[in-house]
Amino acid sequence: MITHLLTALFSTLLFIGRVSAAPPSELATTTGRFTEKVPVIDGRADESAWIPASEIPVPAGQPRLLWDRESLYFFIDLPSQDTSAAFNDHWSLSLRPSEAHSGSFVFTITPDGSLRSAFSAETEVPPASSNRRGGGLRAEAKVVVRTTASATRTAAWTIEGRIPWINLSAVGGRPAPGEIWLARTRRGADTPPTDFFRIAFAGPEPLAR
Repeated sequence: MITHLLTALFSTLLFIGRVSAAPPSELATTTGRFTEKVPVIDGRADESAWIPASEIPVPAGQPRLLWDRESLYFFIDLPSQDTSAAFNDHWSLSLRPSEAHSGSFVFTITPDGSLRSAFSAETEVPPASSNRRGGGLRAEAKVVVRTTASATRTAAWTIEGRIPWINLSAVGGRPAPGEIWLARTRRGADTPPTDFFRIAFAGPEPLAR
């Protein structure tokens, strides 16, 4: 499982630095809604805090985002799908902060609840031989498996997670209200990642650092 997770993480890193050919203004946009209610990370997203959360505009899974002064929260419901016996199921969230800072992040979760994270200091992800640190970022995720995998179908599973802003201090930390980041998601090492989309962070003004 560790080997599969590392392979999934590396394959996602290869894509995180490649911005879509579309100008940023033409990318799909979702609102990162601010919450005063801290979600319980239990893989279910059944608290009232999630009711106003915006869905991310990607083809499958309909992930949702929330944020507060301490963390970014995400939830996704991944359906069962046809698969080959060699399919390595996982889900990744890649984040590229504002143009004012370089650096990219990727967080990868597997159905057994394993989580791996990495950061690249360069805007463009360096080749494998370059110095890259990973695994030292603090994050939390809880997985609920709704249906188990078979030889022909992946599991159906949900993920609820939390990424403390302190992880992102190398690129400025918590965003300011009105700031826009780029992000993309991916399921499985053999599946292309989604196009980049914009996260427009909405929140109270002023929001003290």
